Amino acid sequence: MPFMQFLPWCPIDSAYEVGEIELVPYAFGADTPGLAGTEPHQVRDILAAYRGIDGRPIPKSTLVRYGRRPILSDVSTEEMDVTRELVELACVSGLAQRNPFDPHECYCNADCFVWYAQRFQGKLSHIGVVHRRRVGELWDFRSLDRTTFSIPLHVSSIRKVSLDSSLLTGLLKFRESGGSDEWGRWQNAISCFGQANTDSQNTSPQVESVLMCSAFQRLLDAQSKAKDVAQLFSESLKPWETILSGNSERTSGRQKDGNNPLRYQWMSEFYRVRGDFAHGKLQTLQPLAWTPQEHLVLASISFPLCMKSLLQQNGYYSLTDDDQVQIDAFEALANQNGFLSEPLDSSGSGDSWWRRCLLEA
Repeated sequence: MPFMQFLPWCPIDSAYEVGEIELVPYAFGADTPGLAGTEPHQVRDILAAYRGIDGRPIPKSTLVRYGRRPILSDVSTEEMDVTRELVELACVSGLAQRNPFDPHECYCNADCFVWYAQRFQGKLSHIGVVHRRRVGELWDFRSLDRTTFSIPLHVSSIRKVSLDSSLLTGLLKFRESGGSDEWGRWQNAISCFGQANTDSQNTSPQVESVLMCSAFQRLLDAQSKAKDVAQLFSESLKPWETILSGNSERTSGRQKDGNNPLRYQWMSEFYRVRGDFAHGKLQTLQPLAWTPQEHLVLASISFPLCMKSLLQQNGYYSLTDDDQVQIDAFEALANQNGFLSEPLDSSGSGDSWWRRCLLEA
């Protein structure tokens, strides 16, 4: 029985080759290159059930083509597992491309990359809907014209998704290198990072912090100790000029060595507080130099940079000038009080402390 694989909430800006799959941009009602025969009508019929907050069909989404086959074709369980893995790589590449301080310029979240595999039969009068259960999956065949899927509210404002093609290429090279144990660790880190960046109201900041710290720990292959994670993180990001924690105003009073880089001090605090959240505490009583929200923003910026630096060390990536500028600007942002707020002397739309740190770098 044929399937259609797609990302209904992902208005991708162009086609991307991602290993065994291709991500194909689709505009509802428009011609899509590569669709032949009855495929355009069938794709349209399926995607008509996926609606925006205005109740209309989603105007732009992404189709998934496996192995250069037709969009609508048989796909094995093993091939779906491969697709799921590759979509996660596309997701982290999209998250790496975003500007967290300007959601209107270039922004996405992990829920843009929610992947569907829609099974259908006959002349598309019915579709198969899967219900996940603890003991397995339950398939329910429903009338297509009486079935509607609604876009999550936190995804509805996103108009364009772009991927960091260079990072994606580096990740694919690493994946193809044959180091299964090493790659498995990275897969786990990438998955945790995605789950921590959904923007969903149903995921608490405490859970996001635990997931984000797990992502760093797995990526860095560190022990579950703040000191070890912070040391490996500090060594992976190498700015031209380092801000020492002893020269920073961002202090909780807990740093023992003012000669440590500020990035070391930040990660040490982030991972230490994660321990409280991981053990069920909703609030931490530890003194903080950064607010929990500031921690999450700094983590979302630095994780892709950490990945790129490690990929470069292994010969799968070359840091670009833009990458180095972001690495150079990271500690300056962490050192800035109140960096989540717009500067008081803001020059207008798009201005932020991150933008100023990048320009200075």
